[in-house]
Amino acid sequence: ETSPDDLGALRLEGSIDLEDGNPQGAVRPLERGVAKHPRDYLVRLKLAQAYAGAGREADADAARAEAERIRALRRTFADLHQEAWARPGDADVRRRLATMAADLDRPDLEQVWLEAAAAVEAGRKPAANRQ
Repeated sequence: ETSPDDLGALRLEGSIDLEDGNPQGAVRPLERGVAKHPRDYLVRLKLAQAYAGAGREADADAARAEAERIRALRRTFADLHQEAWARPGDADVRRRLATMAADLDRPDLEQVWLEAAAAVEAGRKPAANRQ
């Protein structure tokens, strides 16, 4: 059985309501999705669509702006991953990745990148870059 806070289920419920022409019905599950998963780009974008369809333009604009901020953050995070692979001896890029992982609400990745930075600083090759 799926949890009532499951992101996929909330996003799907909202998407179905949007596709069925019921944007007001989509608002509730999508708002719950944002409340439980505030760093998810797609649930924010769907919420912006629901707000717009329900005539809540100011809310739609705010949700859209936050979705775009998250998307840009994720793009930068992906670019930094490439930089980390290209610069295996750079502890600073790994610390930046740890900071961005925290901003994306990913403490698991934050810890990985902090450990990688510490390994580089200690003169060891990080496990993530071992062949």
